[in-house]
Amino acid sequence: EMEAMTNNTPERSVSVAELRNRTGLSTSTIYAMMAAEPPLLERPGRVSPGRVGWSSSYIDVWLEGRLADRRPSSQQAAA
Repeated sequence: EMEAMTNNTPERSVSVAELRNRTGLSTSTIYAMMAAEPPLLERPGRVSPGRVGWSSSYIDVWLEGRLADRRPSSQQAAA
């Protein structure tokens, strides 16, 4: 799991609800992506009892990769 520290500030955790808001994906789609073989999204880590989440840097990289996959190949070369 990623443990990034920026300016000595602990990295923020991204919840399923926040990921839904950022991506427009449904909860069932997010869980299906985690269950895919190979997984299209890693499982979140435990943040505290009753709370799980992804590191914000992981989600940022994951989203950028998904956006890059959607660009036509001519745009990927220019990016």
